[in-house]
Parts: sequence; C-alpha cells; structure tokens
Amino acid sequence: MDYVAVKILNISGTAADAADKLLERRVGQALMSSPSTSARKHVAIPKRIFYEESIYGLHLCLVYEPCGLSVSDLRHIQPAERFPLQVVKSIARQALMALDFLHNTMGVVHSGAHTRILIDQRSMLMAENRCETEEYARETA
Repeated sequence: MDYVAVKILNISGTAADAADKLLERRVGQALMSSPSTSARKHVAIPKRIFYEESIYGLHLCLVYEPCGLSVSDLRHIQPAERFPLQVVKSIARQALMALDFLHNTMGVVHSGAHTRILIDQRSMLMAENRCETEEYARETA
C-alpha cells in the first residue's frame, strides 16, 4: 500500500487559484512536467492534481509523496537543539539547489521562507530558514 499526502485548498484558495491570484495549480502542473535534474529531487512535486466537490463548493487538491519531519521539528530532537555543521551545510546546499531549480529552470520565485519546510525522507534534509542556518554556522565556526 502506498501512502500519499493530500493538500486540499479551501473554497477561497481554490477561487484565488482559478483567478490566477494563487499559483498553486499552475506551478504544480509545470513541476509535474519539468525536466529531470539532480536539483529536481529537492522540490516537492505533485503526483496528481484534481478538483473535489463538497457541500461548500469546489476544492483544488494536490497529491504529494509523504515527507518526514520539518527541519524545525527535527532540530528539537538534536542535542542542544543544534545540528552539526556538516548537516547545516547539507541543508543549505539542498535548499539552494531547490531554489535554483525553481528559479532558473522553472521561472518560479519561492516566497515562503520559513522553518517549517519539510524534510524529504529520501534525501534526508531539505531546507530551513536561511538566517537561522547562517546564525548557527557562525556560532560553531
């Protein structure tokens, strides 16, 4: 049995996407047909996109492979809530590869920088807030 994670937009999110004020569907569709590169594996790409009707109206639904903990959550189970420097470097490298792929290959600017970005279980670590990563790297250098 395969597990999936489903992101279901509320009615207003679905309406905003339909009016091109939210780019969830359009970016998801572009990512689904994007070229395979080493950086692509660091980006969450929908497996399927569909609409579902409820008693409240139409909902945009995006199906993804499940991810693991966020970097922020994983940090809390580390000694002194800190990652070793080589892990910080790996997180930063993978985040930059993902952002480079989105920007240079897909023409997309990611504007949601936060510490709740998920970890992909296949590649272990994905990304974390750049400022927090830099602060930790300075403290351990």
